[in-house]
Amino acid sequence: MVSSENYLNPSQTRFTRTATAAFIETQAEALSPDSTDLSKTRKRVQKKVRQAIKELGGTMPENLPKHGKTIKQFEREKKRIEGKKE
Repeated sequence: MVSSENYLNPSQTRFTRTATAAFIETQAEALSPDSTDLSKTRKRVQKKVRQAIKELGGTMPENLPKHGKTIKQFEREKKRIEGKKE
């Protein structure tokens, strides 16, 4: 099965990684009533998320395409393009 992630542009890929990290963090915080267990809970959630990605045939985070540009470079490029349109 081919994952739709393979067809995402770099900014969408970066968003996917950020969204996954945010999901793991919020779930770990919700499932761990005290901060002492947060690290263990985060690892459990991460393991389950990775298991779900694998079972659904998605692309594992470490296999997502990487882009050489930083967020600032994308923002500068966007401003340059928007400036030309005006």
